[in-house]
Amino acid sequence: MRQAATPHIITGNGTPVCAALLVCLVVFGGCCLSRKAVAWETFGNDEHGRITRRVLSGLGYHDCSTLDLLAAVGAAQDFVDDFYSPGAHFDRPCGESTQQAFNAGLGLIRSEALLVANVGSSREHARLGLGRMLHAIQDAYSHSNYVDLSPASRQQIDDAIDGAVTAGLAGADLNVPALPADFYLTAYDPREPGPLRYFPCFDSHPHGYHFPLCFPPLGCISGDAKDFPFARGHDEAIGAAIVATASAIGLIETHFGRGSAEMGSLLGARTPFYPLSASLGCAESGDGPDVIDIETITSSDPNDITGPRGLGIPRYIVSAEVLDYSIHFENMATASAPAQQVHIADRLDVPYDILSVAFGPVLVGDTLIIPPVGPSWSVDVDMRPKRDMIIRIAGRLDVQTRSIEWSFAAIDPATGELVDDPLGGFLPPNTSPPNGEGQVFYSVGLAPGASGAELQNKALIVFDANPALETPVWSNRIDDAPPTTFVSGAQGEGGVAPFRVAWMGQDNGSGLKGYSVFVSKDGGPFEPWQQATDDTSAMFAPTGIGTYAIYSVGEDSLGNVEDAPDAPDVVVVVATTETVVANGSLELQWDGAHISWRGLFDDYGYKLFRVVDGVAPAEVGPVYRRDRATLEFIDDSAVDGQCTYRLVRPNGDVVGEVTGVLATRKLSFQGFLPNPSRGGLEFGLALPDARPGTLQVFDVGGRRIVHQEVRASGPGMHVVRLVGPRLVPGMYFVKLQHGGREIVRRGIVMR
Repeated sequence: MRQAATPHIITGNGTPVCAALLVCLVVFGGCCLSRKAVAWETFGNDEHGRITRRVLSGLGYHDCSTLDLLAAVGAAQDFVDDFYSPGAHFDRPCGESTQQAFNAGLGLIRSEALLVANVGSSREHARLGLGRMLHAIQDAYSHSNYVDLSPASRQQIDDAIDGAVTAGLAGADLNVPALPADFYLTAYDPREPGPLRYFPCFDSHPHGYHFPLCFPPLGCISGDAKDFPFARGHDEAIGAAIVATASAIGLIETHFGRGSAEMGSLLGARTPFYPLSASLGCAESGDGPDVIDIETITSSDPNDITGPRGLGIPRYIVSAEVLDYSIHFENMATASAPAQQVHIADRLDVPYDILSVAFGPVLVGDTLIIPPVGPSWSVDVDMRPKRDMIIRIAGRLDVQTRSIEWSFAAIDPATGELVDDPLGGFLPPNTSPPNGEGQVFYSVGLAPGASGAELQNKALIVFDANPALETPVWSNRIDDAPPTTFVSGAQGEGGVAPFRVAWMGQDNGSGLKGYSVFVSKDGGPFEPWQQATDDTSAMFAPTGIGTYAIYSVGEDSLGNVEDAPDAPDVVVVVATTETVVANGSLELQWDGAHISWRGLFDDYGYKLFRVVDGVAPAEVGPVYRRDRATLEFIDDSAVDGQCTYRLVRPNGDVVGEVTGVLATRKLSFQGFLPNPSRGGLEFGLALPDARPGTLQVFDVGGRRIVHQEVRASGPGMHVVRLVGPRLVPGMYFVKLQHGGREIVRRGIVMR
């Protein structure tokens, strides 16, 4: 689990406003340095700049000029086109897989970390590299579906990014890992015109630009999802990016040594507990603390505990997961005085592993403290000059009583004792949130054998001499048990291929997520045939005569995977692999005659011939082989009459025939002609009768550009030209409506 290991404070409720409004970004190439002046207002305060400032200031690096530069370098990657490369943002261009794009991002992190490692040779290059590296790391979490992954899959992504940083610092080769099967990066390609760069190649996971066209899980996962109902993903991605940024800085500190000359050159002097300033923003001298906004978690209950979100109503989790808890306390707005002392205790019964407890951050009002690592600690937080007070915060893990405890006390700086003024407490009535609120965080693991247990966690909170307040109970249920599945049957034993295989299963915990089915031929190794599918049957096309053994394994929603059985579930003997046509079908649909055959097809190159009312056969085209068990064809030029379709092998043998009577007057719509077009308004359509239809053209924002009635001059496909403005480059949707039916096509207009 990633953890920060050094005490520090982040505080403030304003946005930094520095005296220097221009920041020089060093853009290097070869041995040359070119400089570009960039306005601070433009690049210092975006999400990347805020994350970088928050983490570095929190880790004790308060030099204003350093924070300004690194925040601006990171933010500028999104706004200066000269800087763009897909790997710098973990963007997935057209035609690239997630693995390819992720590898490019890891490669960029490694190359920038290599510059950081050489800070002794070039400070400017190292700091530019650090800003670019942190930007890329943050984008890996906001340009992907990381927030929806299982804990195990998230850890794979975390380890890969940490590994790229470590490889660069050490000058080592990059170890490129395989990615979780359900992980993807969103697609973005600036080579596409206008808004299409956010929806390149009509990808199913676009980066996102226009919310009505982006609904999870199709895209807009987090980086562009700042409004309801997308904010949950956005906020979680920011949290993950903050942790990953802190982890990267921790790796750099480990490489150079905390407090080393290299760290001083890279980030400036480190002062974990800098006296707070009453002024907002960066001090002109560069020796003041960075002041940033802290997003405070609020609750309808003044005292509450939250833990792992889990899955479903029982909040299912796995026992291997590190559990993060937070306890929230508040001095109610109706209280008559500030709280001088607060004590929190949380008893962790079996199956919690009490020795694995790790203290996390502490939040008091808008002040965030990261405590030292260890089972017992104490920190004095000097609140002067804002308030003439020291807040003494202590944490203690009592292994004997299995309790984790925190204490807060308002200390008089003059005496070092508890303040004697009844109105001199550290936590005022919460009339101006979050001034009267606090929160503590910790993590804990589970002891072996916890599977099936239900966790019940609550805390006690005491304000001064008042009675203890009990938080609500936070519960989770442990689910380490994999599902149970089996292949229930295979039709075709002793016969010919293909044959249908069916499987089934159940899970008594978090729920069955999918099946994988494995096949072995003639005692050979088992190979995956179906992977992570939620189907429960499929046609199997053998590769030849032989004996096929088949079994299934299941995976539940938490990633628990069933072990392979000792023996296969079913065994099927295939007696022949000759071309066999099991059945054929002919169906007239709106876009033409659909012809398909099920059977075993041993090669490609099949052709289809059509005979209408006994007239000599005419070839209508090659047949698409979807797999060894299926041949398909759509005849969009079908005509009225009795039609016979003959399937012919490459050697001329007729292997299948299907006959039907067709009445081909149908509604059909080809959309833009051509597509992409150059701005014209020509469309191909066929109407089933003499009634008029309507055509409407919309842009990606949903604005209607053209609305016109259309008529067909007879059966078959016709080209219709609409009257309207010439379309500017971009993506458009055109809708044909007729007789209560409608067809929508998508088109591209290019320059």
